[in-house]
Amino acid sequence: GELYVKGVLFGMLYLDSRKALKGLPQHRKIMLQVLADQTALAIENAILQREMKEKKKLKQQMRAAKAAQLRLFPEPNFSHARFDMAYHYAAAQQIGGDYLTFLPLSETRFLFAIGDVVGKGLSAGLVVMTVHGGLYSEISHQVELPAMMRSLDRLVHEYAEGKVFVTFFIGILDVEKMTLQYANAGHNPPLLHRRARNEWLELRAAGVPLGLNAEAERTAENIPLLPEDLIMFYTDGITEAHDDKRKQFGLEGLKKVLSNWSVAHHRGLETLNGLLHAVIERVRHFTNNKPQEDDTTLMAVRLK
Repeated sequence: GELYVKGVLFGMLYLDSRKALKGLPQHRKIMLQVLADQTALAIENAILQREMKEKKKLKQQMRAAKAAQLRLFPEPNFSHARFDMAYHYAAAQQIGGDYLTFLPLSETRFLFAIGDVVGKGLSAGLVVMTVHGGLYSEISHQVELPAMMRSLDRLVHEYAEGKVFVTFFIGILDVEKMTLQYANAGHNPPLLHRRARNEWLELRAAGVPLGLNAEAERTAENIPLLPEDLIMFYTDGITEAHDDKRKQFGLEGLKKVLSNWSVAHHRGLETLNGLLHAVIERVRHFTNNKPQEDDTTLMAVRLK
């Protein structure tokens, strides 16, 4: 008898006898096929149960990995006498490839970093954790940005063997000197909205993504800051979100939301969390509420 389930041949049921048979009667053939069908169903059920156990175990492992990854992220809000910080993070899959951190280095100096691993899923999440561990290791013994970036470059290159790379932006805010020192490794340049002059600046700096070339030259830039300056860090899950015609939300879409918020905030009507919410809602509206294709990460810093 042939063992079929949903058109898939599982195997053959073979019966033998010492007696010479000229052929099985029809009712015996039917019984044999029924037995074959029942055997095939039993085999399929056993396979499905094993697959369900494996999927359940994998889901548990993924949940544990996601929880571990989320523990890397800072508290969602931070308030200081000189500035406020807030961020939003949402992974497109269970494990995200975006990275973000905020860390006080002293009472007057604060480190910000944002990154995006090229790739998705568990492998991207592992690279995120590798970058995080490397960054905190570097911070513990030095805070020179070029040297820090070179160490992260080598770490990612060795870990991913040149097959995965990370766009990365890091900045150190000094609220006493009112400066931002930063380095960029191929990441989307953060937007600086200077309310005092009503101008936009993009925090660009030369540098290829981490992991592409372990010997890449790394440099840092410095920019003076003014009261009421607003800095928006983001990943391309925001600017590359697209509508049905493949038009991207882009920097212009982001600037428009920031401009509207700036006016409302000056009237005392909006908070940084309100700004993040406004960006996310505007992106959702722009994409007609399609499920997000990429991780979306935003971090806003506003000087008082």
